[in-house]
Amino acid sequence: MKIAIKNLKINRTLSEETNCFSATLYINGQKRGEVYNRGCGGCNEYSDRHAETELIEYAKTLPEREAFGTMLPVSSDWLVDDCVEDELMLKDLKKALKVRVLVVGEGGIRETRK
Repeated sequence: MKIAIKNLKINRTLSEETNCFSATLYINGQKRGEVYNRGCGGCNEYSDRHAETELIEYAKTLPEREAFGTMLPVSSDWLVDDCVEDELMLKDLKKALKVRVLVVGEGGIRETRK
């Protein structure tokens, strides 16, 4: 299953324990509604309950992941949060590349100003 988000909007001022966000959810390339989180530690909320159920069932088929020193089952929230984190990292990388050149080599990653 391919899970993706578009139109990500983050509200850092409302983020307490988790990212406060809203985004459009896509499953296997099809728009499946909106997903959002209020940023206070609760679960993600979905405008399409069928999409949420589909993600929950898919998550059950995945192997456990290590987190906080223990193995935990994957959840639908974890799948969406991975997409949110990927989008945030991509945004930060694009911003950094506007003023820096990143060089990847045997010694690791080095950066220089443009």
